[in-house]
Amino acid sequence: ARLRQEAARLREVNAALAGSRGEEERRAAQRAVLQAARAELAQFRGAAAEMAQEEKHAALVHKCLEEVGSRLALAKGRLAQTEAELGAVEPVSRGLDEQIEEAERQHRHMEGELENLRRASGHIRAEIGRLQEVRSAVDPTPTHSEEEEDEEV
Repeated sequence: ARLRQEAARLREVNAALAGSRGEEERRAAQRAVLQAARAELAQFRGAAAEMAQEEKHAALVHKCLEEVGSRLALAKGRLAQTEAELGAVEPVSRGLDEQIEEAERQHRHMEGELENLRRASGHIRAEIGRLQEVRSAVDPTPTHSEEEEDEEV
């Protein structure tokens, strides 16, 4: 429908330019055509400026995408390097974890042994104390440690 209207308008303008309606109408038609052409030219200039702005924006977006792409490539490279380093460190880490666990087991075992030795030492001291009491009951002469105690007093 719009194309039909435009075609009818163009036929009228063409007929007016051809002089079928008289000189006055022909001049009015020429002015109308000239104004329409100027309006269309202004519209094209505006569209051209807008297109130039959009091209600048597109170039800027393209440049940003290239920058993002290069940063992504660098990040991927660093990730690959880090993963390779991690792969090299993981076996060492597992070995150290095993050594730590073994050291902790040995530590717990040694603490148990130390506690056993402390209990045995306590029993031995108690036994020594009882033996000294028996000895002092059987032999009234002072022992070497009793002599030192007497000298200190």
